[in-house]
Amino acid sequence: YHWGFFVAAAKPGENCHLPRPDKYLFVGDLHCDAKALAQAAELALIHKAKLCLLGDYTSYGDALDIVLALTDILPETYSVFGNHEYYLARHALLGGRKFSCMDKTWDSLNATSQARHALLRYLDILQDLPAWRCEGDMVWAHGGIDDVMMEEEAPPLGRILKSGHRDRLFNLAMHSKTQNIKSSQSAPTPEWALKITATNAFVGHYIRHRDHVSLVQNQHGCVTHFVDCGGGKGGHAGLVLMQPDLSGNYSSRTARTEGLHISWSKPIIEPLQTKTGSNFMPKPQIMW
Repeated sequence: YHWGFFVAAAKPGENCHLPRPDKYLFVGDLHCDAKALAQAAELALIHKAKLCLLGDYTSYGDALDIVLALTDILPETYSVFGNHEYYLARHALLGGRKFSCMDKTWDSLNATSQARHALLRYLDILQDLPAWRCEGDMVWAHGGIDDVMMEEEAPPLGRILKSGHRDRLFNLAMHSKTQNIKSSQSAPTPEWALKITATNAFVGHYIRHRDHVSLVQNQHGCVTHFVDCGGGKGGHAGLVLMQPDLSGNYSSRTARTEGLHISWSKPIIEPLQTKTGSNFMPKPQIMW
């Protein structure tokens, strides 16, 4: 059986309950959009889904509201840290460089004693967040994915700050700085998306489309979800709801945090083009 164990037949009048796989709600970059965070948290409760924030929670704006919310929400989620969490913690704890995009965030978190206390609590929580996470055949990180992440323990932010060691996997998870595959149909796709073999991968950081969450599928059948739709930077936070059927196979619905009502849609999976322009799939498919 799919879950790998035998279930005895129930006697008449008895209920036989199989464990249902979890639902997951993935949320793209927020960048100080506290309203989008509140909306995503409410959706996770409504759908009884694990909330998975993909990083980049601050920068580009006043951060006190979202930091106050994150100190309550983050410990109960299945989230990862992004490059802006790394930048903020490195500057606050180690005196590292403060980029200009952090100015409003830093000023708002040092304006009052309440704000400074919130920042300290937030930094404590951030240090426990991992660079990536895996569950089953799903893997997620802020910037980029490698199959090795399915096998290796993800370092928490606190360990990275303490050791100062930033290896290839850390840089990939943070920045996705690899060559891009050019396509006439959409924004370039990171080259790592060609190689991964997980069933589903999820990243933020990289705005492939602003008006919708972008899905691409490679020759191994892996569907990569690019969930950053420009949240907090003139766009909206992208959302992906992963729901299992009775056999434990997952399908996705996508949306953005715009307006009071969320409009879920069945995403189109784009053919992933190689450097030569050839497609692995004959045509775009709808993920049911």
